[in-house]
Amino acid sequence: MSFLSTSDLSALTRTCRVCRDIGLLPLCGRSGKAIKSGKALLSFFDFLRIDSETSSRASLIKDLWIHNPYDPCHNPSMEYNDAQNAVVLNILRNCGNIRRLRIDCRFGTSLPSPLLLQTISTSLLSLADLTILTATDLDEEALSLLTGLSLQRFLLMTPTLPLVKGALLAIQPLASTLVELEIQKIPPGSACFPNVRKLSVWMEVRRADFVDALATTFPEVTHLTIGTNVISHSFFHSPGSARIEDGAVREANQGRWRKHPQAFKALQAVCARQVQELYCLGLSRPVAFASLPLQDQHTSFMLPLVLANLVPRHVELRVFLDHCFVTPAGLDLVHDAYTSLRRLTLHIDYHGMSSSARCMKNLRGLLRSFARGLPDLPLTHLHLRCVYKGAEDVLEEMATMIWKDAPARVKSLSRASRSLCWVGVELQGWGLRCWEIRRPSESSEAEIPDSKPAPSTAGPGDQKPTLVETDEWTGRRVLETEGMMAYTGIPING
Repeated sequence: MSFLSTSDLSALTRTCRVCRDIGLLPLCGRSGKAIKSGKALLSFFDFLRIDSETSSRASLIKDLWIHNPYDPCHNPSMEYNDAQNAVVLNILRNCGNIRRLRIDCRFGTSLPSPLLLQTISTSLLSLADLTILTATDLDEEALSLLTGLSLQRFLLMTPTLPLVKGALLAIQPLASTLVELEIQKIPPGSACFPNVRKLSVWMEVRRADFVDALATTFPEVTHLTIGTNVISHSFFHSPGSARIEDGAVREANQGRWRKHPQAFKALQAVCARQVQELYCLGLSRPVAFASLPLQDQHTSFMLPLVLANLVPRHVELRVFLDHCFVTPAGLDLVHDAYTSLRRLTLHIDYHGMSSSARCMKNLRGLLRSFARGLPDLPLTHLHLRCVYKGAEDVLEEMATMIWKDAPARVKSLSRASRSLCWVGVELQGWGLRCWEIRRPSESSEAEIPDSKPAPSTAGPGDQKPTLVETDEWTGRRVLETEGMMAYTGIPING
């Protein structure tokens, strides 16, 4: 029944008793999809039949997501009303088998955070995965109510202030069970969380002991996401002074990491919301994957230095197409200190592009800039992943143009590179097109097995590679085999 939409599956369960018995469990399994409005909340409550002694479905719910779009202006009209807040509490008190709960909405004064967390802690004793949004009344005392649970994953989402500075101290009793954590700050005196493997934390640039706190509190991290609580401090300085200040912080932190040689030895993946955060952190550990944004020319020198310290085998470079005004040759990936890049994902976000013509102009300009650096990059696999969030009609028009233009762009990239052997172009909702790149030397070697290729003095444009388009399933298999699907995106909470 997985091919049915939720509404169709729900309709099927109402046709007869057999279909109800067969479809009820799969339908309840979809409760993890976001409940995005008060109307949807009331509909879900009716579906649960909580007041029925014989046909209640509350015990079947294992996954629940209550979502209201976050309003940075805190518009009271976006909050649930008193009656809807009472429904939320009623659902939580009766769905005692929930294992995963995500609540990212504003409830208003009729449902204070302490009451919400007390209800969660006393009613959801099987809860292992909790994501909540910070609210103005959320404090350390309220968070401490959760310590009676055996949470394995806890994400404290922070789209903006308020800041719960002592959150980590409040949940210290969970140190023995947590394996994934998103938190704002690491207060002085925090206990060690030895089992945390996935961590998202804010970078405190001006805090002298930040590296010490990070290394001693979370020594066994394998996946690290570094964020920040304000616009990068470099924004408030001239480019020259920012470079000097950031460099001083980086040098000091590199010295502090040397005092913790065993910390982060198992690190596999590093993601940063801004390049400056990872540059200032000064972390030097070999990793399999790094995800970083392409930023302005004032911070462009940071990217290759960060990559040289991490030597990732796979890099995800995040590009906002609407902000691509000046793009350097090779997108700042070419550097003498970093020559091990083999797999690259260009995560191209064209949200905000209202014109198809402008979208294509920016995309082609981006790829031309990238191609200028390709002769000096040892890339073998390139994945162009395009995403868009917005009106469907705009997406349709832009996607059609990008899809149609893809073979020409891939051909140009293949001719610019000496080593590229596979390119995939993925469009959100449209699938994956991919090409194998075969060069004349490969054909010669195939015909004469014992021959050794002579050193080539030809430029990349003289190799005249041949493109062979393959099906999507084959392309997905290549991405998986090359480890390019193991890590995607930056926020832990997705």
